[in-house]
Amino acid sequence: MSFEGIDISTLNGGALMLIESYGDGGFQISGQNYRGSLLIIDGRVSRWEVQDFDNISQASLSELLQASPELCFLGCGASMLIPRADVRKIFETANVALDFMATAAACRSYNIAIGEGRKAAAALLVI
Repeated sequence: MSFEGIDISTLNGGALMLIESYGDGGFQISGQNYRGSLLIIDGRVSRWEVQDFDNISQASLSELLQASPELCFLGCGASMLIPRADVRKIFETANVALDFMATAAACRSYNIAIGEGRKAAAALLVI
């Protein structure tokens, strides 16, 4: 698979978790279909129990923050929303850069970041 002229399928031993499509209640990541909201951390995909933007909490982010990514893409759903101050503080305290945007934009941005070799994670609310 090519991305901006770079073959990203061979990066990281070809184990990159690339988001290939999203919408209709799910995601396709590296050929696998997933339903519902997801976390992508260290090349692993797991179900994220958060279904509503207002329910994001320290507990819902603990798995992601334990991995200590340098950057997290927070997909807020169909449109960009600003996380509450306490949520932003959770990331600041953990020294994880937070980039929040609509889920579609977060998917694209995540792919770019991991293609660049960055230690990025994604917390994606389903659209």
